Amino acid sequence: MKEKHIRKNKLFCEVCNVSSDTKYVHYRNDVKQTLCRKHYNQFQKYGKFLDNNPRTINDPNEVRVFEDYAEIDIYKCDCTLFKTFKFDKEYLDIIKSGGKWTAGSDTRIFCKKYGDYVTYILQDENPDKKQTIVMDTSIDDLRKYNLCVKDSDKYTEWIKSKQKTYFIDNKPVLKTCEACGITADYRRIIHVALPSGEKSYLCTKHATQIDKYGKVMDYNQRKAHDPNEIRVFDDYCEIDTYDQFGNVTYTFKFSPCDLEIAKSRKWQLSMKDKGIKPYLNNKDTDYFHRVILKDELKSGLEVDHINGDSADNRRENLRIIKKHENQQNMKIARNNTTGFTGVYERKDINMWKSEFQYMRCLTVSTTYPYKEMAIYYRYMLELYFKKNLRNSDNDKAIKEAISTLTAEEKNIVDKDINFSINEINQQLKKKNTL
Repeated sequence: MKEKHIRKNKLFCEVCNVSSDTKYVHYRNDVKQTLCRKHYNQFQKYGKFLDNNPRTINDPNEVRVFEDYAEIDIYKCDCTLFKTFKFDKEYLDIIKSGGKWTAGSDTRIFCKKYGDYVTYILQDENPDKKQTIVMDTSIDDLRKYNLCVKDSDKYTEWIKSKQKTYFIDNKPVLKTCEACGITADYRRIIHVALPSGEKSYLCTKHATQIDKYGKVMDYNQRKAHDPNEIRVFDDYCEIDTYDQFGNVTYTFKFSPCDLEIAKSRKWQLSMKDKGIKPYLNNKDTDYFHRVILKDELKSGLEVDHINGDSADNRRENLRIIKKHENQQNMKIARNNTTGFTGVYERKDINMWKSEFQYMRCLTVSTTYPYKEMAIYYRYMLELYFKKNLRNSDNDKAIKEAISTLTAEEKNIVDKDINFSINEINQQLKKKNTL
């Protein structure tokens, strides 16, 4: 065994720099890199590294303790930070013993052992198992001062602090929605009979939910026709889209110069390409990236997102090109098993091949003994025909694979490349003469 395969000293992953003290890090002979298990599996499955984050989905939440309170980080499925919640230090043992905590909603956290955190710590104050409420949902604070049980004295005081009382025939009438807290100054409040037989004051939105679903579906004040929330930063802006209950579904970027267009209408989320690409459009199916460039967009032309992210509608990320050129900037397919577009294995003869198509002109390479030769064939044809229109997301993995080839192996592939270039040019000429 070679000396570098023997773990004598501490090893570090070349992608995320995590050490062998905390993660399993090993020299991987097939990729010729020292990698942790997470990034080795990413390379094996996708042919590239998707992130440089050492955290895995099974890692425990990060908890920080301060003088008066403690904090816990909640992560998304891709291990990026979702939110940081505050909680009381006296419940630190519950947080640590609960194992993995995840977000039940924008305002709640839960784990398999204890379930919903808020419900669990309020169980002594809630013997009848009534609804538990986070009063101020804008500060991500789960300390007890910000929690209450419905119909408790604390809940009543909280509701009164937000209520505006009207008098009809000298009788006080509450004019605050008991679900979202909105007052009659902004929306009509109705006295609604609940399925349980009780009566409650609800705004028109939540009264409609009771009538349609038999329960309140959310606790936010946003309605379907409310304008999108827009945030302005130094060099870009963000706009949120929502589902039928007013929950944020996606956030899009755009340039500050298009702020008035963003404010001029209601925008919504539209998923295309089998539900994997988000686009921003309105009820008339006018896509945002086309609306802002409509003066330059002529017949036969399309708007392309340069970095491949359809949620990034900044001007510098958009370009107007022809339809066949737009098809060149395609990401690797989800069902790809080799990690490289157009490269596949002939398992019956244990050889590798590659194919390339440009403007419906197809060419196929000969068989190669090494996968890297097929990758090199495809890469050089893309550079020759697609030029700057090609998708470059996988270039790092491609160049690493090509760097392992010898000059003799490249010369063999170069002959096939020249032949394929002539073959495609002949097909293009033939099409132009028809």
